[in-house]
Amino acid sequence: MGEGHEQKINNGNTHCATNNIYHTDNQSVCYPFKNMKKTKKTVGKNKVKTAHYVIGLIVIIAIVSIASISFPKGDGPEEKELLAKCLTEKGYKLAGTSWCGHCKNQRDMFGEALQFIDYHDCDDEAEWCQEMGVKAYPTWISPLGTATAGVKDFDLLRQISECR
Repeated sequence: MGEGHEQKINNGNTHCATNNIYHTDNQSVCYPFKNMKKTKKTVGKNKVKTAHYVIGLIVIIAIVSIASISFPKGDGPEEKELLAKCLTEKGYKLAGTSWCGHCKNQRDMFGEALQFIDYHDCDDEAEWCQEMGVKAYPTWISPLGTATAGVKDFDLLRQISECR
């Protein structure tokens, strides 16, 4: 092919003329460059892609910000105290033992607010715990008498008790 001839090769979505094609091992590879500079067509596409990524990132940041404002974590001392008081007012009870590691974790989650939880130590109140159906520690007992074993996070406790 001479200088004046143009050979078009379709490489994906890009059509290239011979001055944009490099030949290696009987293969033609099309590059979106002409004389070592990006072609105008490529530059425009990259700007559009970048704009889409930036807009997407802004939307994600906005959603996360709105969610964090609308749904505060609420695990500060005041929120723990309010949750503990609400659980007790609604009739929820916590059963555990002094030697149980998971019970300690559940108690430590409440910190100072534990004093507002209706807590029963099953070493001292074995008969009460047996009557309530406590078979593992810690166990939360609902106002209806349903015993549910395991450490519960604040979000789950709020959900099941409808304490906000």
